[in-house]
Amino acid sequence: MQSAELLESTVPVPPQKIFFAEDAVTEGVSTSHGVVQVTRLGDPKNPPMVALSDIALNHRTCYSSFVNYPAMATVLKEVCLYFIDYPGFEDGAATLAGDFPTTTELGTVIDEVLKHYMLDKKLIFLIGVGLGANVAIEYAISHRSTVLGVIVVAFNFGTCSWRDFSYWKQFSYTAYYRPDNTWIYDQLMTRYFSPKTRAENESLLSLYAEEIAKVDKINLSKQIESYIRRPDLTSKVSNLRARVLVFCGRDSYYYDNCVDFFELLDKTNSSFLDFNERAGLLTEEAPYVFAEPIKYFFQGFGLAIPPLPTRRRDSDDDDEDDDDEDVVENEDEEESDSDSDEADGEKSGKAAKATDKSEQANSPSEKNAAGALLLG
Repeated sequence: MQSAELLESTVPVPPQKIFFAEDAVTEGVSTSHGVVQVTRLGDPKNPPMVALSDIALNHRTCYSSFVNYPAMATVLKEVCLYFIDYPGFEDGAATLAGDFPTTTELGTVIDEVLKHYMLDKKLIFLIGVGLGANVAIEYAISHRSTVLGVIVVAFNFGTCSWRDFSYWKQFSYTAYYRPDNTWIYDQLMTRYFSPKTRAENESLLSLYAEEIAKVDKINLSKQIESYIRRPDLTSKVSNLRARVLVFCGRDSYYYDNCVDFFELLDKTNSSFLDFNERAGLLTEEAPYVFAEPIKYFFQGFGLAIPPLPTRRRDSDDDDEDDDDEDVVENEDEEESDSDSDEADGEKSGKAAKATDKSEQANSPSEKNAAGALLLG
């Protein structure tokens, strides 16, 4: 994939509250793990795309900026999005009576939601952030005949290391027994946002402080316990048939995991994009980075994406925003990046080099021909 032009290069000023798309339709769907809230956005006649959120988040707190960003809204008009909120994490959720579902059981929830909408025989797309990416990849591996493409953002595809196990156990214990401890908020903000964003965007942090305060901490503890028990997907990645698009900020704790994950993928069927001074919750921290890559991703399946809205910028804007136009796509850019340390540069160089190779093998003409057959 060639370097995507970022239509905005500053973090948008957040609203006083997090608003989702006005035309979205939300309903409860009965599943084997209780009633889950599903929010549908788009024309049901379009190809379906299931969206899954990160830890402690739901469709509104994980994807609002993503769907409301003008260029992204243009791209998403060609699909119908189904945002599945995890049990116990919909707005106003009560405390769960039982355990939070495992990632495998969440795959069963996806099956039941698709059946509810009579999509269980349809070809689908998936997008997941953090925990949602784990669920999406595991689901794509076990549903090779129905999952066309997967978009994943900042996740760990492996099992918990002892270090991670200790960290998440402390997190789970604190959430359960000391729900008002600000340490929980601090750790989630570190997971979601880069040091730059945390230093410069206090209004965004305040907004998420309010949202995290509303989350049932017992449910959060149970979700963490499920996350700790996630399966190791390392040996199964080679079974992926779906096309994969990987996004990750370089300040994400899972950056190296995403690079390692990409190394295991078929380079003719996948792409990797990483971003300076960004972390894990790119859908909210930097929604502008998605439009061009996802546009080409969808075009590869024969979807006709209209031209994206553009914004004229004067020279002052260009000078001011250069630091944020940070898609790293080849080794030359990698070597010239003074913000990265030597180890990150070496790994990102490998990923970018592989991405260039995958672009050569996935020319628009080849992908459109294949996609037309799949979606036709």
